[in-house]
Amino acid sequence: VQQLEEAGQQEVVLTGVNLSQYRGVYQGHNGKEYLNLAGLLQKILENTRSIRIRISSLYPESVDEDLCAVISHQRIQPYFHLSVQSGSDAILRAMRRPYRSAQVYRAVELLRQAKVNPFIACDIIAGFPGETDEDFALTQAMCQTCNFAWIHAFPFSPRPGTPAATMKGQVTQSVVGQRVKWLTSFAIQSKCSYISMWKGQVVSAITEYNRQDRKNSFHLDHGQEGHKEGGMEMEPHNGNQHCTHAVTENFIHLELPGAFPQGVSIRVRIGEPLLERIRAGDECEASGEAVEDGVQEQKMESTP
Repeated sequence: VQQLEEAGQQEVVLTGVNLSQYRGVYQGHNGKEYLNLAGLLQKILENTRSIRIRISSLYPESVDEDLCAVISHQRIQPYFHLSVQSGSDAILRAMRRPYRSAQVYRAVELLRQAKVNPFIACDIIAGFPGETDEDFALTQAMCQTCNFAWIHAFPFSPRPGTPAATMKGQVTQSVVGQRVKWLTSFAIQSKCSYISMWKGQVVSAITEYNRQDRKNSFHLDHGQEGHKEGGMEMEPHNGNQHCTHAVTENFIHLELPGAFPQGVSIRVRIGEPLLERIRAGDECEASGEAVEDGVQEQKMESTP
């Protein structure tokens, strides 16, 4: 991380199959220290100056007071992804998950205490063998109560050789499809609602390389009129020839008018959610604009 910071990188993402299981040894001035994830984050913060840290995914049971005390640091980005899978304890047991629904609710509560209105996403599997309507209702209730900003919804699909492939109570594909449809619709509404909460707020963001393979990506010629792409009306960006993609500290993917270098930190004002882009699965989720250097961030006073 120190090397990345010296090379000019603005942000680093800690990622792994299960970050919650991290255990390491740090050889410092005071001898060996045995670190968990919270300790690792603390060491990174103590030994770097300005680089921001994003956490890729967490198991709910790992989110405790010690971890959240470190997460509250301003250089830890307010974006969190929880591996949830189900709101039913019966299904979590069948999946052999090491946590229960109460730990999911507690994790969300602690994360919201550590950060102001963070972006909290989760994974949900619909139609795991034995999942009844009552089980799925518990998942729906969890999604609504926790108010996840996004849900990665997956239909259960049996893999040969796994215990789940031969479990009793296989759910029909039509029912699985209905449940995934509900989760996806809820996720889209939640993301639009979350972005709308931040409309007009000024936050930090990092510019991205403008990949040409983005769905609905477009390039505007100078003076071009609004045009349709993928069935959507695209408005010209005030005569700018280029647009820039950027990711905010709370993981909103913006499209900005103007050309900016890749990988730089800028201040942006969040605009409207781009509903059709979100529905299409595009990474670009909202409009935005860069603001003058020195504009003070407008802090949200309370968590909606």
